[in-house]
Amino acid sequence: MALYTTCEACSGAFKGGSSDTERAVDNLLANLACEPEETPLKTKLSPVFSSGKLKAMLPQLSECADKLNKCVEKFVEADEPLEIKKIMSKFSLDVVASCAFGLNINTMDNPDSIFVKLGEKVFQPSWKNRLKQTLTSQYPEVLRYLGWKSLPQRLETFFIGLVKNTMAHREQNNIVRNDFLQLLMELKKQDMENLNNGQVGEEKSMIMDDKLITSNAFVFFVAGFDTAASTLSYCMFELSRNPDIQEEAYQHILEVLDKHDGQLTYEAIKDMTLISHIFAETLRMYPPGVEVRRKVTRSCLIPDTAITIPKGLRVAIPLYSLQNDPDYFPEPEKFKPERFSKDNRDSIRKGTYMPFGDGPRMCIGKRFAKLEMRKKGVPYIKPKFPFLGNTYEVVFSLKAVIDKQLEFYNHFDGQRFGGIFSFKAPILFIKDPELVESVLIKDFTSFYNRGMKVDLKLDPLSAHLVNLEDKQWKSLRQKLTPTFSSGKLKGMHQQLVDCSEALVEYICNHVEKSEPIEAREVMAKFSTDVIGSCAFGLNTNALKDPDSEFRKMGKKIFQPSFKTRLRFAMRVQYPQLVSLLRWKGISETLQKFFTSLLNTTMEFREKNNVFRNDFVQLLMELKKQESEKKINGVPETDHIIIDDSVIVSNAFVFFVAGFETTASTLGFCLYELSLHQDVQEQAYQHILSVLKKHGGEITYDAVKEMTFLNQIFAGNYSSASSLNTNSLGGICPPV
Repeated sequence: MALYTTCEACSGAFKGGSSDTERAVDNLLANLACEPEETPLKTKLSPVFSSGKLKAMLPQLSECADKLNKCVEKFVEADEPLEIKKIMSKFSLDVVASCAFGLNINTMDNPDSIFVKLGEKVFQPSWKNRLKQTLTSQYPEVLRYLGWKSLPQRLETFFIGLVKNTMAHREQNNIVRNDFLQLLMELKKQDMENLNNGQVGEEKSMIMDDKLITSNAFVFFVAGFDTAASTLSYCMFELSRNPDIQEEAYQHILEVLDKHDGQLTYEAIKDMTLISHIFAETLRMYPPGVEVRRKVTRSCLIPDTAITIPKGLRVAIPLYSLQNDPDYFPEPEKFKPERFSKDNRDSIRKGTYMPFGDGPRMCIGKRFAKLEMRKKGVPYIKPKFPFLGNTYEVVFSLKAVIDKQLEFYNHFDGQRFGGIFSFKAPILFIKDPELVESVLIKDFTSFYNRGMKVDLKLDPLSAHLVNLEDKQWKSLRQKLTPTFSSGKLKGMHQQLVDCSEALVEYICNHVEKSEPIEAREVMAKFSTDVIGSCAFGLNTNALKDPDSEFRKMGKKIFQPSFKTRLRFAMRVQYPQLVSLLRWKGISETLQKFFTSLLNTTMEFREKNNVFRNDFVQLLMELKKQESEKKINGVPETDHIIIDDSVIVSNAFVFFVAGFETTASTLGFCLYELSLHQDVQEQAYQHILSVLKKHGGEITYDAVKEMTFLNQIFAGNYSSASSLNTNSLGGICPPV
């Protein structure tokens, strides 16, 4: 596995999807499929996520965390139960809105926030969405012909409007914020300057225009919303089951804060090593993605075999199964953050723990006939229905993704790999950790695409890193990477703290009222507030407002349905058909919501010279930089320009990726801590000890010192998946 995630990077980087870069929102970063476009985009976006830029967002994060604490405290004081997933979703929304778009959506106090509703819409599963996803991969031309979009029109319109308005406001009013949108705007400004100065590099790159900014702002929203909310929810779930770890984490936090004079600085957070361990364990038990997928870009030989993987074949790596395999993680069902301590983490076999994937594409398409597989010596599972393949039960909601993956994993017991079929397309199912590393890292050049075909004209919110491929992906990745630097994250720390305080207040109110708390829902609300604050600069107030628009949107995004599963499956397997049918990956409602929200936010900042430490601000800065650059003699189709649509797309994916994953992970974490009270107590004491070192303040440095919490979260990520329908995949271009 290590071979195919790293060494063979050039052969398997494609994800196997398809995108139409002419579309406004389906420019979403993860969909670019053409080789000339992938590399420049990643190159541009990578600096956006540097530690420096992320550190600058710490105040926004702290602010969101404070709101979360206050929200939890209110529940504790009122002795009322807390629905953790909802709280974490709101928190994640606040963080994403603040750090991505510079918006204060305050979902904790405003449950009817449009952002909450949008988040719900984006993650609302249905048979139509699954069909679109399947068609996007297999028949992108069909989807393009039919005009099907990956996002609903409303959602697309909302995001485009939100990003455009936000950028316009910032530009008109000379407002600069430490957020993702600002960084994208700066990238756009740089590209525009290069264009004007005639600076052309040897390697073509995507021009960061408004469309690209919108797309990547959208994907920032999507990626940062539910993943964060789910992870936080799982984490709280595990801590509630393990009070000893919870106590240890608490004492650790206190010690770190005491060391940092009670301030929750970026450095303090980095010192919270126990917290890192807790999150690492949470991610092990509940990974955001069930599997990693790649599509081979050039034929390669499986090490120690005579089997050649042909160009175009898809490769599947079962993350959940690997991270819960007792051969790699003894007693995988137990919540043990110490697995990721400094003394133990080196013993973790490479290629067995990768909750966010691995290799440069981190976050095989000729068909194999069954006879060909048999001749090549690849064991495979004969489909019951040839046209539907082996995965039809997931598409039709007859089985959960995790259950089906474990079925495949156990079927190939004793094998390094096996063959399965998604509809009629063959997929190489990899179990061996060394092969995993090869796909994701060593041979990344052969597996760098995910095979998520999208029609950017039909789905303007698709121009983000999750979907873009080839040079478009690389160009955007290089631009966005500095946005997530430690410095930028530290700048959002205060927003996180504010959201956390709102969460604590919310929980305290329920505790005081002796009311039960639904951890998953509370964590979802918390995640909504965090993402809303850190991504969009909004106070979504999802914890206090059960009807928050942001929370509702988050529910819609992650609400499973047959239609969503079918759309996804069709998007992967038959992208041409999906394009022909004009199926969108995101509903109109979600698209309009996010587009309008981001455009309004950017316009307001530009007009009033408002600057916030959030993701949207960072994207806006990237756009501003690119507007001052000009690249002569290079076709625009070979560039990723940070424009409003790109900002909206990446802000949206920030919301999606940060919401469900965070809420689910936190929920599971709390569940496990509740089952392992000794771990919960240990975590509690660890937090207290760290906070004590930092003067009782939850500073960025204090959080970094909470290493035990990192172990807890790491364990959660490897036990289950936040996004049961998500996978990371790759595809191979012609040699």
